[in-house]
Amino acid sequence: MLDSETKNSFHDAVTVDQTPRILPREIVVEKIRDGVRYRLPMRRIGMIRLVGLIPIAFALVFMLTPVFWFGPFLKDAFTHPNFFHLFFALFLAFWFYGASKPLTFGLLILGGRCRVELTREWLRAVDSSGPFRIARRARREDIKWFSVDVSNDKPMPRFLSALRLLGGLEAKFEKAKAMPVAVAYPREWLTALGDALTHQINEANIVHAAAPLPATTEVVKKLSSELIAPLATDDVPTQPSGSDVRIEQSADCLSITVPPAGIWRGSKGLFLFGIAWCAFMTIFNGAMFLPSHKPSSSILGFLLVSIVFWAIGIGMLLGAINMGRRRALLVATARDLRVAQDGLFGRKLWTWTREEIAAIRVDRSGMEVNYKPVLELQIHPAGEKKVGLFAGRDELELQWIATVLRKKLNVNAT
Repeated sequence: MLDSETKNSFHDAVTVDQTPRILPREIVVEKIRDGVRYRLPMRRIGMIRLVGLIPIAFALVFMLTPVFWFGPFLKDAFTHPNFFHLFFALFLAFWFYGASKPLTFGLLILGGRCRVELTREWLRAVDSSGPFRIARRARREDIKWFSVDVSNDKPMPRFLSALRLLGGLEAKFEKAKAMPVAVAYPREWLTALGDALTHQINEANIVHAAAPLPATTEVVKKLSSELIAPLATDDVPTQPSGSDVRIEQSADCLSITVPPAGIWRGSKGLFLFGIAWCAFMTIFNGAMFLPSHKPSSSILGFLLVSIVFWAIGIGMLLGAINMGRRRALLVATARDLRVAQDGLFGRKLWTWTREEIAAIRVDRSGMEVNYKPVLELQIHPAGEKKVGLFAGRDELELQWIATVLRKKLNVNAT
């Protein structure tokens, strides 16, 4: 138990300059068994809600396609079921699950509302439209603060001008990605809701002697094009331990040989996913040749769909093999830089003079794995599109290669 002096000190820390804003009457507050629930109304986004019809239409067409293609087959599955129909049911379940995502997203835009619950252990946020819903949750003790993303002052089309008044409330954590709590509501509502949640958490923190959360902050949201990742411009003069890159240097020439990264490491899990995809398709198609299966007029449509799915699986395998088997040779002199990269689909060659190279650095490739950007070595020719190499290799190794090339060619990182 805490003594009265300790409790008072925590109470002062919580209440100073953190008087929660009054919740608007549109947000309904309900007491639940172990916490509190906040019910927000349907989003007021005007004609923008009609955008939700696009993913809804796409999802309905996607869901109805197998019904038209496999109509006779579905009838046969109900009248004369066999082992093959079990795999067909799994296929349809996978198909409909994929279609449910855009359908749910469209319905939430068209007429969704949000419910936020704060219990002794969890913060839960549920966006729903009828039976369709998307739920998120986070441990209450992991929340460090709440923030409201608001629109910037850049010009918008008149159709989207209503978004200027709206924002998104997020729960922030120390080492994890922020969790959206409520999105596309007036920023004043969200700031008040964030303060209400902060107040509830801080009341419990007084009892448990935990640090209080700060007041809700407002952050100007930036467009994707404005989010510039920090550049890896630091020099790494020595080769990192474990690097298998070979370097040969003479008085006038520098040669860097980059061996393949390996299919498992270089493909970033794409090869394993491609194998699982093709294994499922093998079992699924193999069931067609069971003695109990009787061909029907729906087989042609089934084969057409199978070809599409096989093409996706084979494409993933080929892409993964290419990523893992790529090798390259870089030759730099004081006058020029030549790069040759060999992969599954042939050889690519680049040549630049020293004057044509504006910068050499390590920067983000545009891909992300677990919300972490994948870095690559980039050659930036003056006035031309950049060339990215060795995406996914060790960051220190990439910085070392960039450092060696910059020193040999006497160019900058930016």
